[in-house]
This record gives sequence, structure tokens and C-alpha cells, in this order.
Amino acid sequence: MKSRSTLLRKIWRKLRPSKPAQPAPQRVSEPPRKPVSSLEPLEGRIAPAALLNPTTLIYKDLDGDIVTVKFTKAPLAELSPALNVAKANDIFKFSTGNVTGGAFDAANAPLQQLQLIDLTKASKKGAVNVATGTGLTVTVLKGSVNGTPGNGAANIGYLNATGLPLGAVSIPGDLGRIDAGFSNSLTGVASLKVKSIGVADIAVTQIASGANLQSNIVGALGSLTVSDDIKDAAIRVKNAVDVFGNIGAPGKIGAITVGGSLRGTAAVSATSNNTGLIQADGDIGAVKIGTDTTEGIFGGGGTNAGSIRAGGKIASVTISGDVKGAQGQGSGAVVAGGSIGAVTIKGDLLAGSGNGSGVISSGGTMGAVKISGDIDGTAAGSAVGAGGVQAGGKIASINVAGALKGGANLQTGFIDSGSDLGVVTLHDIIGGGGINSGTVTAAGKIAALTVIGNIKGGTAAGAGSVFSGLDSLLSGDIGAVKIAGMIQGGSQDNAGTISSTGKITSVTLGPFTVPPAPPAPFTDVVRVLGGGGAYSGSFVSAGAMGPVKVNGHVDGGAGSFSGSFVSHDFITPDEERAGDMGAVLILGRLHGGGGPDSGEVHADGKLASASVGLLSGAGGARSGSLRAGQGVVNPGITGAISVKGTLSSGAGPQSGGIFSEGKLTSVTVAGAVTGGSIGAGNDIGALTFKSNVQGLTVSARGQAVQGPAADLAIGRIIVNGNVGASKFLAGYDTSLLATNTDAQIGTVSVRGTWTASDLVAGVRDAGAAGFGKGDTFISGPDNASIVSQIASVVINGAVAGTVSPGTDNFGFTAQRILAFRAGGVTQPLKTATPNEFYNVGGATNDVSVTEIAIPAAV
Repeated sequence: MKSRSTLLRKIWRKLRPSKPAQPAPQRVSEPPRKPVSSLEPLEGRIAPAALLNPTTLIYKDLDGDIVTVKFTKAPLAELSPALNVAKANDIFKFSTGNVTGGAFDAANAPLQQLQLIDLTKASKKGAVNVATGTGLTVTVLKGSVNGTPGNGAANIGYLNATGLPLGAVSIPGDLGRIDAGFSNSLTGVASLKVKSIGVADIAVTQIASGANLQSNIVGALGSLTVSDDIKDAAIRVKNAVDVFGNIGAPGKIGAITVGGSLRGTAAVSATSNNTGLIQADGDIGAVKIGTDTTEGIFGGGGTNAGSIRAGGKIASVTISGDVKGAQGQGSGAVVAGGSIGAVTIKGDLLAGSGNGSGVISSGGTMGAVKISGDIDGTAAGSAVGAGGVQAGGKIASINVAGALKGGANLQTGFIDSGSDLGVVTLHDIIGGGGINSGTVTAAGKIAALTVIGNIKGGTAAGAGSVFSGLDSLLSGDIGAVKIAGMIQGGSQDNAGTISSTGKITSVTLGPFTVPPAPPAPFTDVVRVLGGGGAYSGSFVSAGAMGPVKVNGHVDGGAGSFSGSFVSHDFITPDEERAGDMGAVLILGRLHGGGGPDSGEVHADGKLASASVGLLSGAGGARSGSLRAGQGVVNPGITGAISVKGTLSSGAGPQSGGIFSEGKLTSVTVAGAVTGGSIGAGNDIGALTFKSNVQGLTVSARGQAVQGPAADLAIGRIIVNGNVGASKFLAGYDTSLLATNTDAQIGTVSVRGTWTASDLVAGVRDAGAAGFGKGDTFISGPDNASIVSQIASVVINGAVAGTVSPGTDNFGFTAQRILAFRAGGVTQPLKTATPNEFYNVGGATNDVSVTEIAIPAAV
């Protein structure tokens, strides 16, 4: 038998006509050979495809290339050369011509397309197919047709090894389909390496009868390497199952490398189902698709078109371009029943109009996810659950350089973890018209959230939002939240919302890098904007919320609690967590909206401190306000409150307010006060107003635990301007109900005038005339050791009522007023004499300093 190198030299000489072919050497004194070890020419004519030996076939491809097909195990084991050639014609089917045993004349051989290699027709020894476990290598020597060079590739329509395991298969061309493996084999194909799958026209590459692109491998596929595209074809790797239904070998795939794209059939038809599909019943190894940004995974018009699916886990996924869904349900997707390792998509993750299209989904955990473009659920159509990343378990981290965009339908453009989420980084979160579209959700906690751009709620409930702790059995904490741009609420409830069923570590809004002044760094920019839905454009925790910093404005909207920071108590039969809030710093304004509690800082528990640029209410009740101790777990102490600018109310009751149901340590307002309310369920330590106060109502019930002889409800009041049409009420709760007859006020100092205003400790107005006339004690418990009193009042300017005397009255009223001076005049108060009355209102004659005695019987 001649060696392979001798045969190739003969082929080369045939392809070079300048060197005349040499006559074949004569056989001399050769010993007899076994029939299966050599092939003798059956005809003297020029052969088409030639069987060189039991393992090797050679033929000329349609474009003139010379193609050699070589097996590692001979598929031919007949009793004579003639029978081997006959068997070869059962195995190899061409578009034209047969296989002969004659010499191969490359220059004159006809052009042939190898349409079928059918190893099920190979020789048998006993009941065993001799090709069992064989490898297959196809090599190509470039030729030409009429001066046009060949492409150096060889397409094979169908490799049929049904019931047979195969070794390594290497084809430098397109493969239409392959069937291999059987129930008792661990490996169906050791490895498959091809130029492309399904790209060539099957009308040319396959026998017309039964032509298709559906491959089935039973048992493992060691690896799949495709240098160009997989198009319209399906590769299914199935479990090897015995007659009793037991899995003898899992249908797994090792590493998958596709140098081009994975593409489903575009037509919207049942014939497009499962096209462009790689599917394994078991695990899949590392997946790499594409070599540049134009290549990726592209869905089609049928179910699962353009997708990779594993019944088990997928080791990792790397896509050089886009993952794009289409009309087919589940198209343009990577899905694992188990876990998926690290995921890298260097383009976009795009929904199609089919449900579940354009998704990366695991039934278990998922590694770090990095996407260089967008997660986009905005594709037209009626898709549900399209364009997103989903895991049944924990996702290690999410980093999306572009935006998360919601679409018109339910949960389109989404990130969803069935357990915890690691650090999440996105450029933008944009809600759409579908419920929970453009949304990040975690059944458990979220380690941290960073948004480089903006969060914008959509037109449906929950759109453009972040939710954690959806599983009541898991912690719903969110770590540090940082948003460089703004959060804007949507028109429906919880649209444009960050909400946790646990704590939120901290919240920061505004640029991550602040340029040095001048100019002033971004303070005059709206960073939080409520919308029409409840809690839209808001931050909500069930439990504590850490420090909050806003480098700009906070504006409420039409929805209740819109444009707000809210820490609610978390109460179950087994656990209580107070809704405490850390230090709040809003460099711009805190402004209410039309909805109740909109534009509000609201802590069910204690509030460490708060500083705002200015505070203003609007039409909604309690809008534009700071409120603490609103729950039941820990009313606690509210720290220092500072308003750097003005304080003003709106049309809504208690709008433009500062309230603590526990102790309010101090309030300082640097700008003018026009309306608004300040209230404490217990006491207020100090009030400081650095400008005029007009139309303000202050109330404080008293200390949580009275002293032996004191119950200081308001410790100190300082006004560096004028006071007008205001009330300071000690012994009154935040709803202005008179409840404590022992309440006291400390020192009061007013640099300017006092007009039509009241200062009251422990008394109530018994009639409709106003304080200072007909006042009486507050009914209820009375500590005989404590006298409601005002320690001192100093008003530098004049004191006056209104210009309509007799219609109203105003008073400085308590059981005792220890000192009073107004307009340079000190009133001669006698501490031993109750029921003193002094008119201090000048010409208006409607302002009095009054002491009220409580009857001894009470």
C-alpha cells in the first residue's frame, strides 16, 4: 500500500501540468496482501471520488478544491477491494458520481458535493460497526475552476453516525447536520470542529429527501468549535438513556466557541422553531460567541430560535456583540436550568417581541455580569419578560455600561435575582409602559447600587425602580446607593422608586466628582422629583436608612410620599425594626407637591439630624416637611434640624413642617419663615430663627419623663427678626391637642417686633376670643410639684395685636411668667399673685400677659 506522502506528491504533480506525469511504477515480487489492507483499481478509466484505502477518500469539490476525508478507524472491512468500494458507495453519497477504487486524477476529476457520510452503513464485525468511536478529519488543498480559486473549504451536508459514538470530528467547511451517539456511550462525539453549521444551502449540500439542519447527539459532546456562524441549524445533545429510563450518560457539552454569530431563522413560522439552537440536556462548559462587535446571538421568528439552552449549568458566557431577541418566544437567549458563571456581553442585551426573548437566565446562581451596552426592553410587540437578566439564585454582580430600559409590557428590560444581588452598577434606569418594566429586583438583599446617570419612572406601576427583599424569608437590605444624576418618579405607584424591605445603608445623589468652586457645584439642580404615583421618585426602607446626602433639590409630586425619603418601621410577630434615619443633608430645597407627604423626609423612628437648603410646603398635606418618630417602635430623639434658607408652608395642612413625635433637639432657620409648623410629641430643646417669623405654629407636649419640679416643653426661643401671626404652644401635641397642663417654656428672645402672636404654656383658650382672654387650665393629669411657666420674655420691638380691637385677642399665658420685657418696658410681675393681667398691646388693646391659676380642687 502506498504511503500518504507518496499519494500527495502524485496529486501535486497532477495539479502542475508543466511537469508531465510519470508512469506508475510496476509491482515486482510483492508478497500477497490481505484484501482489507489494499485496494486494487477496478477500472482503467479516470475516477471521480477515489477510495485510496479503507480509511481515506479523496475527491474534487464544487469549486475545484481537492478534499481528503480520513478516518481514525476504517469504516471498511469487507473481504475484497471490490466489496470495500461497494461499501464505500453505501457510506458516501455525492451530488453526482460514485466512489471508485481507481487512481485519483485531480486535474480531470469531476466536481462533486459530498452530501452524506453515513457511518451506519459501515462494515461490521459480528454485530459491531467497525466505525464505532472513529474520528474524522477533512483536509482541503486549494484548487480552482476555470481560473477561479477555490475557497479552501469543504461543505458536508450530513454526517450520520446514529447509534455510534464518534471521536474528534474536524471539517474545514459547513456542516449541515450530524447525528451520533447511543444510549450506552458516555461520549456521543469527542469534539466537533467546523467552519460553520447551517450556512450552506442544503438544497446543494444534502440529499433532497429528508434534508434538514437538525443535529442530534446522544451522550456528551466534548467540545464544539465553529470558526464562523451557526445559522438556522440546531445542535441537540441528549442524555444517554437505557431501556429502563435511567440516564447512563448526561448529554453535556464542553466548551463552545463560535467565531461568528448564532442566528435563528428570521421567518415567523413553526419551521423557525428551534433554529439557531445549541441545546444540552446536561451541563455546558464555557461559551464564547463572536470575535467582534457585529457578531453575537440573534433570535428568530420561532420558539427558542437563536438560543443556547442547558438543562444543567453553563460554566460562563462571553458574547463579543449583541444578544438580541426577535419575534419567537425565548429567542435570542441563553438559558440554564442550573447555574451560570460569569457573563460578559460586549454589546447590548435586547428584547424582541416574543415573550422571554433577549434574556440571560439561570435556574440557580449567576456569576458576575458585565454588559458593555444597554439592557433594552423597548422592542415593539407584546412581549412579557423580555430583555433582561434573571437568576433563580444569587447574582454575584451586575455592571451595565449603558441603560436598563423598560418596555411597553410586563417586566421588559429587567434584572431579577431569586436571592441576593451583588454590587449593581448601571448608567441609567428608565421605566416603560409595562408593570415593573426597567426594574431591578432581588428576593434578598442588594450589596450596593450605583447609577452613573438617572433613574426615571415609567407610566406603569413599579416601572423604572429598584426593589429588594421580595421574599419575606430573606433579608432585603440595600447597601450604599449612589446616583450621579437624578431620580424621577412616574405616573403610577412605585414608579421610579428605590424600595427595600430591610435597611438602606446610605443614599447619595449628585455628581460623584464635584468640581471646586466657583461655580457652586450643582446645587441648583433637581435630584429627586416625585411623580403622580404613590412613592414615585422616592427612597423607602423597612427598617433603618443611613445618612442621606442630596447635592441639589428634592421636589415632591402629585402622588402620596412622592419625591420623599421614608424609613418605615418593620414589624412582624417575630421581629421589630425601627425606621430610624441617619443624618440628612439636602443642599438645595426640600419642596412639597400636590400629594400628601410628598417632598418629605419621613422617619418612623428617630432622625439623627437634618439640614436643608430651604423648606417649603405645597398643596399636599404634610408636603415639604421633615418628620420623625412617626412609628411605634422608637420615636426616640430627633437631632438638630437646620434650614439654611427660608421656611414656608403651602395650602396643605402641616405642609412646610418640622415634626418629631419624640424629642426635637433643636431647630435653626436662617431665612425668613412664612407659615409652616414645628411640632414635638415630647419637648423641643431650642428654636433659633435668624430672620422674620410670620404665620408659624410651634407645639411641644412636654418631656417624656418629667423632672422633679420641671417639665420644659420648649427650652429656648430666639428670633433675630420680627414675629407675626404665629403661635408657640407648650403642652400641645403635634396635632395641636392640649394635653399637658405642666408644660413650661424657657427663655424667649425677640430682636424685632411681636404682632398678633401667642406664647402659651400649659393653658388653653376656653372661648373663641383667642388667648389672653378667658384662658383656662388644660384638663387632665396635673403634677402639683410643677407649675406651668414661661421663664422670661424679652422683645426689643413693639408688641401689638390687630387693627380691629375687640374681635380677637393674643396672649403671653401660663400659670407663671417669671419675667417679661417688651419695647424697653419691663412688666412688674408678682410671682405670688395669680391671675395677673397686663395689656401690652398698646393702642390695639388686644395683647395681654396673663397668669392662670389652676383651682386647688383639680
